[in-house]
Amino acid sequence: MKIISLDVLARETAYVEAQKRNLTASVGFDDLAANLKLLQSRHEGMYAFLAFHPTVDVAVANYLVPPVASSGADDSTSSVGMDAGADIMLLMLSKAAAPQARNITREDLGVGVQIKREAHRAYKLASRFFPTGRTPRFPGLILFDKLIAPEESIYVFLDNADENAVRMICRKAFEATRACYDPNGKGLGKPAVDFPRLAARLYTLEIPYARCGENGVRSASLLFGAWIVKNAKAIVTAIPKLVGAAKTVATGGAS
Repeated sequence: MKIISLDVLARETAYVEAQKRNLTASVGFDDLAANLKLLQSRHEGMYAFLAFHPTVDVAVANYLVPPVASSGADDSTSSVGMDAGADIMLLMLSKAAAPQARNITREDLGVGVQIKREAHRAYKLASRFFPTGRTPRFPGLILFDKLIAPEESIYVFLDNADENAVRMICRKAFEATRACYDPNGKGLGKPAVDFPRLAARLYTLEIPYARCGENGVRSASLLFGAWIVKNAKAIVTAIPKLVGAAKTVATGGAS
């Protein structure tokens, strides 16, 4: 699976958009917040974030980078990219930046290896989707609708699962998300995922999840955008999962 840093992808998306409008000579591309908003507007799909501790949650780490591919996992050894599909932008923390597209490595997963589980950045982010006092079980997969200010989200539990179970749960969760994708966005003209339908589908598939309550999502909306901007340089995204302008950036314009 190839990855690229989120801040780089956002900047390149802004550059591609400026090229279309012949504005490259007069527009700067260093406004990260503006670039991320543009990336969100061009990504006509969902978002997912894997919240895990690299040494505690070994099953998730092995799903991302199998031990046999520790020096670098491509699509033949890491199925995560194919599992997420074309409409889900999969995000995760990375210890090393990826200014250019490259294969993910085991070393990339080493963010916060010395930090206690409860204090890890990925866990803190996941907790923001829940009302005060209600802490989700870790690790988990967050499915949400917007990069900057999420309005709806679902948290899929990945605890007490080995590598094969993590793979199966994530695959089913991604498939369920795609099955609930509405290109017309409930008649609003914008692509969207029907979250109540997604929750029902996960329940039918016997995938453990928590529907992040209104208070939790509202809290996330207030804080998530700032968190993304602050941590963008430490966040990477899997390239094949992008659509719209982001896909153009990732593929160099190739179809």
